[in-house]
Amino acid sequence: MARFGADHGAKDEERVALLVDSDADASGKSISHTYLDASSIGTSRWSSRPARADADMRTPRSSKSAVVALVAGAVILLASSVALGLHLSLPLSARDKSTPRRGFVAPGSRWNDHKPASVHLGPLQGPSDDELALARDAGRPAVRDQCPQVEPLVPSSRPDLDLVYSARYGNSNEEATYDIAEKLAGMVRINTEVFDDMKSAPLPEPEDDDPRRLGLYTIREYLANTWPTVHEKLTLEVVNRYSLVYTWQGSDTSLKPLMLTAHLDTVPVPAETLDRWTYPPFSGLIADGHVWGRGSVDCKSQVTALMDSVDALASNGFEPRRTVILAFGHDEEISGPQGAAAIARHLEEKHGRGSMELILDEGSGIDEYYGATFAAPAVSEKGYTNVDIFVSTPGGHSSVPPEHTGIGKLSQLIVALEAHPFKPTLGYNKETEPILVDTLRCAAEYGTTMPANLYKAIKDIDRTSGIANERAKHVLAGLLAADNPIYKALISTTQAVDLVSGGVKVNALPELSQATVNYRVSTASTVAETELHIFSALAPTAIALNMTLKQITFKGEERQILPPPGTSDEGTILVQTDEYSLDPSPRTSATSAPFRVFAGTARHTLARPAEPFFVAPSSSTGNTDTKYYHGLSTNILRFSPVRNALTDRCIHTVDENADVRDLQAAAGFFFELIRNMDEADF
Repeated sequence: MARFGADHGAKDEERVALLVDSDADASGKSISHTYLDASSIGTSRWSSRPARADADMRTPRSSKSAVVALVAGAVILLASSVALGLHLSLPLSARDKSTPRRGFVAPGSRWNDHKPASVHLGPLQGPSDDELALARDAGRPAVRDQCPQVEPLVPSSRPDLDLVYSARYGNSNEEATYDIAEKLAGMVRINTEVFDDMKSAPLPEPEDDDPRRLGLYTIREYLANTWPTVHEKLTLEVVNRYSLVYTWQGSDTSLKPLMLTAHLDTVPVPAETLDRWTYPPFSGLIADGHVWGRGSVDCKSQVTALMDSVDALASNGFEPRRTVILAFGHDEEISGPQGAAAIARHLEEKHGRGSMELILDEGSGIDEYYGATFAAPAVSEKGYTNVDIFVSTPGGHSSVPPEHTGIGKLSQLIVALEAHPFKPTLGYNKETEPILVDTLRCAAEYGTTMPANLYKAIKDIDRTSGIANERAKHVLAGLLAADNPIYKALISTTQAVDLVSGGVKVNALPELSQATVNYRVSTASTVAETELHIFSALAPTAIALNMTLKQITFKGEERQILPPPGTSDEGTILVQTDEYSLDPSPRTSATSAPFRVFAGTARHTLARPAEPFFVAPSSSTGNTDTKYYHGLSTNILRFSPVRNALTDRCIHTVDENADVRDLQAAAGFFFELIRNMDEADF
């Protein structure tokens, strides 16, 4: 490896981290922090000291001419060898061109795109035309073994159902498009908001229950009236008063059921945002090719697509071999403690653990990655926890305040947390490697616009091992964190201070101040590691404030730090983890038979004409109801057949809207998925 050139000035002084900076892996074993000085690269690779250029290292003047001649000859020989090797390694059609193979720095290209690593990696920049040629046309594997694709899978039986699929779900049928859209619009008009204080079980008497849940009764009636054939052919079970489980019994009990899920509830619409909506949030207005309103995407579009597809199949004589189960929770937006949790218990008692062949819930959608379109089902989810920080301090009159009130001390604790964010990491082995890396492997194989430095970094983690692999991971993690906030979230444990409260009166010192922090736990970590990180980040501030720091973990364990001896106790800091905490989910194999059926169906139904369309595994930044279904199946996918959901569909915010073409395609996808799974013998 050549020394960084003198033209790069201060860059020579940068230190390059070789290992991800972490104190411990999941087993508690310490990880060393090894660094390589950029200035030492030109000498011994693992030199413990930088190369020197002082008098001790200089060549004696008497032999200077001989050495210059020797070096000059070596340079000429090396240049000739490189030129010859490069010429012979290029295809015949490219040997008269100036574009080098990947791994060589093209003349005039940006050094930053090719340097091995840097702690101060800047944001990714678009590649030049030469670099695109470098990344796309040269050095690509002949076999795309990093992201093999399943051919589009078309059901082989029942040609009459093929006609139903084409007639109802083909893009040319505008009447069917707007029929399905109107059914979604009707659901949007039913208010099923849920709030964080609605996690308790329904009261024994329905009339005594929370009136905010009345919409859930209305939506059940709406489903029955809108899709009557579903209610004729399937058995409906109401679970915990509001959640719904439909069972379409199959003829072959040796086949494990297909479970398709969604949820009936929505996040609230804050009153202060009402005047910002283009159309009222519960109007269900259809305009400009979209259905507008709260829940139009998350998640009533999924309910609509599922119900419509099953209704179309049942209305046209389809009788499944494999049992099909539709499960609709009623409180997913507040973590599902009464909805999906109750459904999971019910189905485990009825069918047993591991009884479902495939569970498909809402989740990731259809997006473009570097010039190619991907259906990207989430095969895993990050962990989840909320942590409350309570600061208890003496009260008193505001006219005689202490140096820091309870709110001031809470503010310092929040600053301490945000000063110690979780570092992006690509895991410590293949099992903990973020799924995002697999997603990007697919993008590198099939995309057309990936920057050359990102392409190289992705390839480097697969063609290196040992220390070199750790270094490659560090480079890739730095690139991803700098390039995209979603990428950064997918390779990190995230922390967000979302709620703060304190004080009851303007002239009274606050005696209790509180903050709630939301954490989405990296797939390379655990809730327990997150708790330890929080405690370690807060401890120095607690000691500086002469306060007792006490932590209660989600398992009920306690750890505590007392004020230094001889100091007065200025109050108590209680850090308490939510009992609903969740470690990262198990991973579904992207080579499993159910995944392959999913992938083939997606490529058959969701690709637009002449569109380069592929399937790649992904991971979700959030959590779905599937967190309760881990005991029911090892094959769990989270996917919503929606394009550009995060950027264009305004999920959880003002002007949520569903594209009517997406909705129709989604129903067609489920129509064909049920058929394809029914023909599978696994």
